Amino acid sequence: ATPNEAYENAVASFVSTILAPSAENRFLPDFLRFQQRIASHGAFRSLSQTLLRMVAPGVPDIYQGSELWELSLVDPDNRRPVDFEKRQALLVDAETHDVATLLERWQTGAIKQFVIQKALACRREYPEVFRDGEYIPLLAGGAEAERVFACARHAGMSWVMAVAPRFTAGPRWTGVPLGKRVWSDTELTFPSNVPRHWTNLFTAEHLEIPEPGHTPVAAILRRFPIALLLALPD
Repeated sequence: ATPNEAYENAVASFVSTILAPSAENRFLPDFLRFQQRIASHGAFRSLSQTLLRMVAPGVPDIYQGSELWELSLVDPDNRRPVDFEKRQALLVDAETHDVATLLERWQTGAIKQFVIQKALACRREYPEVFRDGEYIPLLAGGAEAERVFACARHAGMSWVMAVAPRFTAGPRWTGVPLGKRVWSDTELTFPSNVPRHWTNLFTAEHLEIPEPGHTPVAAILRRFPIALLLALPD
């Protein structure tokens, strides 16, 4: 074997050894706990990126087959075989469960596909908002203001709003980033002309924005780590 081949074989052997389950392998349990924590943060970041890609100005770019978690170390392409039956089954299954179940089973990737499906349906129903609508960044304030991203799109009387976390690693940020435990006093500030009544397309929850236009993030991200809000007629 060449020196490079010998080196590659030694590295492969080392990795196989430290990842082999055994009573003597004290490294693996610690590694798996760390891996699960990092993987969950990666999942929440992916959901945020997926939502923002759907609501930002322009046409969202979705690689065929990337509706679930995409773990490639390079850009995916549309030439890879896609298990469409699996994706269809997960999509049908998502329609029969609430978001709490999707969060519990986040490893399947069905939660990402659920977000894509809801966002695309919204784009189809309100094409004027996403084709010609104004883009409005929303300001955040409070203890975790730097950890939330929010924006609104609107055209005429139609409004859509997206809220998503970022930088989800931190002392209080264990588990799903939901509610006051995580978001503390963080709140969003809305323009004076935004509608007061909204529905969350992911959870079917209703949200009312009180005067003078400040709403706690904890009230918006109460059951699901991201929000796609649609304004209701007043």
